[in-house]
Amino acid sequence: TPRAFAFFLFFFASLSRLLQDHASIRKALIGVKRAEELKKAARASAFPRLSAGANGAFATGETHGLLYSDVSFEIPVFAGGKYREERRFRAEGVDFEELKLEEARAALARQIRKIYFELLKEKELTRLAQGLRRELNEYAGHMRSLFEKEAITKVELLNAESHHPRSRH
Repeated sequence: TPRAFAFFLFFFASLSRLLQDHASIRKALIGVKRAEELKKAARASAFPRLSAGANGAFATGETHGLLYSDVSFEIPVFAGGKYREERRFRAEGVDFEELKLEEARAALARQIRKIYFELLKEKELTRLAQGLRRELNEYAGHMRSLFEKEAITKVELLNAESHHPRSRH
């Protein structure tokens, strides 16, 4: 039915929103971003580095000034294997964090589906109970009409009414 189809669309849209907003998903996304940043940092460590610094000092008495500057340039020549291994390790870290994200999404989706199917089960049980109540009402009405026509005894009528949901209070 169109109503059921609309409900399913709403359910899956809600599931999609929840998969993005849930705390475990956010935590896993932060882990992925952190691993990606570590991977970028590992890649950057293989590039040449340039640093510069300056210091100054003045002595008391006669004015003497001292200025010291330092510039350094490093090129990692013999560390290629180390950096390559570090990049590989960080790339595996990203893969691991992405797997944790997928696992968190799958676990959350499983929980939601379980709740949804429990909801469907309860809805079906409610529908069955309402149908049973309707049939018992019809049966009790039929038995009352038979009693009024003197086709059954008072004991049979009471027995039929004892199965009625209103008699269980």
